Amino acid sequence: AQAPPALDEIQPCIDATKALPRREAEVASRILYGMSSVGIAMDLSVSEETVKTYRKRAYHRLAIGSERELLTWYLAHWSEWRGHRFDLAAAGALH
Repeated sequence: AQAPPALDEIQPCIDATKALPRREAEVASRILYGMSSVGIAMDLSVSEETVKTYRKRAYHRLAIGSERELLTWYLAHWSEWRGHRFDLAAAGALH
């Protein structure tokens, strides 16, 4: 099994999309990394409520509603960023 990507690999990909402001991108990156809202708040030195606000804004901006949809969005952009084509249906992400 392959290890999950490191936070310093996730963040540049999200930044490259220019879809989210800096703080929303930082929160989204940490969600994808698997951090809890409390962990994100501690890591970014903000309140848990602030993390929830950034997550809500990011989801709205990306027109998504869940972590699963965030992961699907990220994988599609990661593949473009890495120069690969990612077939979401083949990966089972749309089932």
